[in-house]
Amino acid sequence: KRLHPQGSCRSRQFAFDGLLRELKAPKAYLHAERYEKLYWHNFYKEMKVSKDVKIFLRNAKKLGLITCAVTDMQANFQIAKLKKMKLDAHIDYLVTSEEAGAEKPNPAIFKLALKKMSLSKKMVVMIGDSKIKDINGAESFGIKAIYFKA
Repeated sequence: KRLHPQGSCRSRQFAFDGLLRELKAPKAYLHAERYEKLYWHNFYKEMKVSKDVKIFLRNAKKLGLITCAVTDMQANFQIAKLKKMKLDAHIDYLVTSEEAGAEKPNPAIFKLALKKMSLSKKMVVMIGDSKIKDINGAESFGIKAIYFKA
């Protein structure tokens, strides 16, 4: 909450550090670094992407469509996730809340995505799994949106 709405509010490092400091652990930042690495190691190991998403993205590329991942996650972790799931070959652009200086549903993140893609609102569709952040955010900014329940 202290770091919201900055992208750093999603930092597991800061979350573990805060928890460990509350527990009065000495050198909490060092332990927090180790726990964050463990967290992401296990997260990446367990994550899976649905076959439908891979097929959709593959077909989008075949049709010459431009794709952009718009995320509230920090860039380095999102890039690692895309690589792990082998989706990086299908995603042309990445826009993160830390880069935009605002989280979805704030229009700033959608505005940055449009700028990176050099497209207008009428030329894009937001596909998202959060009605509030993705769908309402895009629609309130004038972008058509499709809800995809993961």
